[in-house]
Amino acid sequence: MNYRGSLVLSWNFRQIKSIYTSRSFAEMLTDYSDIQISISNFTTACSRKFREQNTAAAPLIVFLFTNRFRPNLPQYYQI
Repeated sequence: MNYRGSLVLSWNFRQIKSIYTSRSFAEMLTDYSDIQISISNFTTACSRKFREQNTAAAPLIVFLFTNRFRPNLPQYYQI
């Protein structure tokens, strides 16, 4: 408690530069909701790593790429 009687939480997290979780989709996903679900599952796996390592993060960055091994399909890229 602080001097005014309110609860003060103290976090003891280790400081690390970054944590990386890399995943590939098991099959071609074309439906936006399926992609959302998969990204949510991957994010959950990364969060689990944070808790196991007693670490925390400020930003969360998600990179999503089209299948570069299928040149016959439309590719999305932004320059």
